[in-house]
Amino acid sequence: MAAWDESCSREDCEVIRDQRIESLRGSLCAFPPGPVALNTRVTGTSEAAGLSVEKVIYENRPGVYVTANLYLPSPPGERMPSILLVHSHHNPKTQGALQDMGMLWARSGCMVLVMDQFCSGERRDYTPVARQVYWFRLFTCLQLHVICESLMGCMVRDIMRGVDLLLG
Repeated sequence: MAAWDESCSREDCEVIRDQRIESLRGSLCAFPPGPVALNTRVTGTSEAAGLSVEKVIYENRPGVYVTANLYLPSPPGERMPSILLVHSHHNPKTQGALQDMGMLWARSGCMVLVMDQFCSGERRDYTPVARQVYWFRLFTCLQLHVICESLMGCMVRDIMRGVDLLLG
C-alpha cells in the first residue's frame, strides 16, 4: 500500500493498478481451453404459476460439469434480461433465499441461473457437516495448486460458462 501513498499522478496509479490486476490474473492460474459447446442437458423441469424451473447441467471444461437451476418466465420471452446468482460460501443453490429470488425475478420476466459452485451442493465430494465446507474447500484448494490450478480460477470459470449459457 506504500506505493499508493507515494504515487501522485494518474499515470503512477495506472501502473500500480495494472501490476495488481496482472498479479490477480496470475493467482487464478491459466484457464484450460473450454469446450466449444456447453453440452447443456435439462435433467428435470418444474412448473409453477408464472414460471418454470429447469434443472440443468452444463460443461465447464471437458468432463467437468456444473449443476444449476434455470428459472424462466412462463411463457418465456424471445429476449429476456438475465441474472446469474452465485450462492454463499456455505449454502448451495438450494438455499431458500436464492430460490425466492429466482422465482420472483422469473415471474418479473427475467431468466435467472443459480448454479452450484465448485465443492458445493451436487458438486461436493464429501459428506456435509455444518459449516465444514470451509475445511473441504481448503483441502480442494491445496490439491488444485499441485496441478497449477486454483479454486478461485475454477469458480470464475464456472461463472463465465454460466454467462455463456445465459447468452445462448
